[in-house]
Amino acid sequence: MSVHPPRSASASPPTWDTLFEVLSSSRRRRLLALLYDEPEARVSRVADRIAALEGDCPASELAPEETASLRTSLHHVHLPALQEAGLVSWDRRARTVTLLPEARELPLFESVDRPLVSLRGAVTEVQTDV
Repeated sequence: MSVHPPRSASASPPTWDTLFEVLSSSRRRRLLALLYDEPEARVSRVADRIAALEGDCPASELAPEETASLRTSLHHVHLPALQEAGLVSWDRRARTVTLLPEARELPLFESVDRPLVSLRGAVTEVQTDV
């Protein structure tokens, strides 16, 4: 049984606060970006691709414990949060994750290698989380 049950079809759309909280994690943004290209995928495949992006190397060069740790964080933290927000459907038994249509309406954010720019002046370097 899931700690975070899927949102029902009649549930109201997520609030901006919920979306900002969910999208505050760079790992969740990467997961959503990968699902934009492949709307349904095995969790193991997504984990390998995220690990490769975070390690800046091919997945074949990663140590097994690196991908195992990432899969654990997806299973216990990131997938439940995205499912609860109504952005993905996660089938634990089939070990697949599917991007929901509501998520396609969100802007796709990419990390940048430079500080954010503000209309009111410079903003200090922003650290990304994992």
